[in-house]
Amino acid sequence: MALRPESPDLQKRLAAEVARPQGLIAGIDALDPGIAGAVLLRARFRPDRYRPELFRELGLDRPEQLARAVPKRCCEYLAGRLLARAALAALGHPGGPVLPGPGRAPVWPAGAAGSISHSGDLCACLALRMAGKPVHPGVDVETVADARNLDAILKLCCTPADRALIAADPDRTALRATLLFSAKEALYKALYPVFRKVAPFEVAELAAPPSDGLLHLRLTAELHPSLPAGGVFALRYLTWAAAQGSGQGHGDRQVLTWILHEPQQPGPAPKPKT
Repeated sequence: MALRPESPDLQKRLAAEVARPQGLIAGIDALDPGIAGAVLLRARFRPDRYRPELFRELGLDRPEQLARAVPKRCCEYLAGRLLARAALAALGHPGGPVLPGPGRAPVWPAGAAGSISHSGDLCACLALRMAGKPVHPGVDVETVADARNLDAILKLCCTPADRALIAADPDRTALRATLLFSAKEALYKALYPVFRKVAPFEVAELAAPPSDGLLHLRLTAELHPSLPAGGVFALRYLTWAAAQGSGQGHGDRQVLTWILHEPQQPGPAPKPKT
């Protein structure tokens, strides 16, 4: 059964989570993930409210990987884990630490799966309870690219097919390029538990222009026997204007992309001809 973002019980739980971190979290929005039983949260956080002591005060572990990290990185990590805790609470899950694992992918407590993303002063989390076979969520949040970042995306993250589809709508080049970058990030997060490697950006490309909140990516090479070349994945996306006072330009926009991958077992090998 899907959790309704507007449900009073969910809103009450989220309000309680906002109140806990002493002003670090400016607000949490519950969004409709379009996935039964999943929770999709988006939050703004305030880096100026970060203090190292917040880890201890809020009952969250500070991993050794952050021992020499700059405050910005520590704040991003803390905000993401607070949002993960809020998502688990919204699911009615008993909770537990969400620690960094191999490849910095979060390791979720037993009975739950999720994905975390942050960009600037935004973070997002997609989480759900595990029931039966494993499922792998992927989520990514980004600010629409400026001229410098747009050039980097087009050069380093796009295949020729990607660039052609992006160029087909010149008025929305930056938005389409950012959506594509974000979608590839979300997809690779969802597929990482299967192939356990860092995938180059050219291993997936747009199968069609983004439209009506849906974006399709096609694999250009095999990542795993269950992830063959030509496989197409549908991702959902959302765009919105930056809030005033968010630290972003008033005309800027943000994008959010997400997917839930349910691994399929590869079919039996064909029998040799006799």
